[in-house]
Amino acid sequence: MRHFFPSRPYLFALAALVVGLGAIPYQSALAQAAAPEFSFFDPQIMMLVLVFAVFYFIVFRPQQQKAKRHREMLKALKRGDKVLTAGGILGTVVKLVDETEVLVEISPNVQVHIVRSTIAETIQPQIAKSDAANSNETKAAASNNAGGMLSGLAFWRKKD
Repeated sequence: MRHFFPSRPYLFALAALVVGLGAIPYQSALAQAAAPEFSFFDPQIMMLVLVFAVFYFIVFRPQQQKAKRHREMLKALKRGDKVLTAGGILGTVVKLVDETEVLVEISPNVQVHIVRSTIAETIQPQIAKSDAANSNETKAAASNNAGGMLSGLAFWRKKD
């Protein structure tokens, strides 16, 4: 029965060395020919920069802005504000205990201590329908008087 390896191991090592040495000039020629100069405008690098820019403007920046608005909302929290917690509990701020804790009344005579960072948002009171109609009329009148972007042009102005 013949073995895959020769009976004399040094012959196998010698054959591997010869094959390996024969490939060295070929590899060095490839290395010299395939060494391009670095350019910032290389399409692969530009694609990487483009992907990073897209991720920044679509993912990271809006997330940072939202976190900033949330921090500002928590700093501006005051007694009497209606709040919604991350757990879905609605309540009214009774007392600001310290920088991290708030006392919230969730039902008459039921007050709970809540960590300030778990407050998801403050809830603004609803405007009465008659007040909303008046404010819509006021906005419409203001927009008619404002004119718009092309209001300075003579042919665009409304004649009185």
